[in-house]
Amino acid sequence: MNGLKLNSLSGTHKLIVSLFVISMGYAYLFAQINLHLNTRGADGKTEGLTSIQDIVITYHGDRTKTRLGTKINGSMRQYLPTEDDKVAIEEWIAAGRTEEGYHRIEYIFQDNCVRCHPYDERPDYPLETYEQVRAAAGPDRGPSVAHLARFTHFHAFGMGIFSLLLALVFSLSSFSPMLRAIGCVLPFAAMLTDITSWWLTKLVSPVFAYTVFLGGALMGVAFAWIILGSLYDMWLKRQPKVD
Repeated sequence: MNGLKLNSLSGTHKLIVSLFVISMGYAYLFAQINLHLNTRGADGKTEGLTSIQDIVITYHGDRTKTRLGTKINGSMRQYLPTEDDKVAIEEWIAAGRTEEGYHRIEYIFQDNCVRCHPYDERPDYPLETYEQVRAAAGPDRGPSVAHLARFTHFHAFGMGIFSLLLALVFSLSSFSPMLRAIGCVLPFAAMLTDITSWWLTKLVSPVFAYTVFLGGALMGVAFAWIILGSLYDMWLKRQPKVD
């Protein structure tokens, strides 16, 4: 491995590696777009970029509101066909979440919600029965520990492998050992900062939403460093002449 460098690969191998790092860049880009679209409306404002308040509500919740109320005014608003449906749910919550009142709006959940929130497939947020909907309409305390643990599990495995593969590619570049080390360590440091901050935001203080934002930004910088640096090293960087 010591003698293998990106800039010494054949044209075919350079093309393969280039397509790989570019595809990883696309995967990360659309993962961020998906995250933005699903987080942006957490504070009820669907315009603009994801804010610190969106991150706070996503992980810590908003104790002054209900989780169901937050969702139907934010990321889930698109799934309610009319404004009257949203207002009917809000009025039911404000009236005390009674069972009698629920049966008057039950059709809204059956027609628009249970296809994605059945009890058997989404145990954290089922919306099939009165008891389940009433629980969802309680104070918004953010995701359950079980839900966040499951999301952490998938994210850590996926991003860990993602980071490993890109770091291995960058480790074969001809940059200085210091630059290679920074490029290889940065995505793992960003991932750990990001994931740890989710839990700190939920369990300790909303102020850690700022480090969630920092971890995400650092991850973007890390992947840009690796992807663009690897492409530059393979195709554009001049190699020293050998006498």
